[in-house]
Amino acid sequence: MDESKHKERDRENKKREREREEKQHGRGDDNDENNPKMIPIRKENNVTREDAELKDEEEQRRLGEEIQKRRRRAQELLEYFMRKNEEAKLAMNCGYGVEELEINDFPQNARWRLTRKETLAPISEWTGAAISTRGQYFAPGRIPGPGERKLYLFIEGPNEQSVKRAKSELKRVLEDIMKQALQSASHPGRYQVL
Repeated sequence: MDESKHKERDRENKKREREREEKQHGRGDDNDENNPKMIPIRKENNVTREDAELKDEEEQRRLGEEIQKRRRRAQELLEYFMRKNEEAKLAMNCGYGVEELEINDFPQNARWRLTRKETLAPISEWTGAAISTRGQYFAPGRIPGPGERKLYLFIEGPNEQSVKRAKSELKRVLEDIMKQALQSASHPGRYQVL
């Protein structure tokens, strides 16, 4: 027993002596946690702390470049939309016009004639304004829901004058249609087929 204690002491003394020598000469195990040049890792992957720091720096540089790239793209998009907004404002200041004429509450015959291509095409050609039918028909007493609009004509043109001219022409056509309807109502036998 004495001999086993003696062997154990010898082993501990040799171990301490080795550690002292390693400290003095700057040597150590590759996986030593106290070694500032090494990261404690598995034996099969000997990556130094410098290698890991280089990888981190490279990753940070790559991420920084990606962020800069996205910032530039966002700035380009912002400038594009601001430019388009300015162009739209300039177009409106140059007289670009828009008007609406609600036709929902007029009789069916009047609505039908006003929305026909044969009626709208000559007016558009003469005035230079584009006329389109929008919304939907709502019977009397029915109220449009949220996001719904009663039937109307949307008039847009290169300037306010062309839009006003188109709207006044549409009103004139509408008056003619209504006059014809009143005349046919006052002369009921006039259009009867015998």
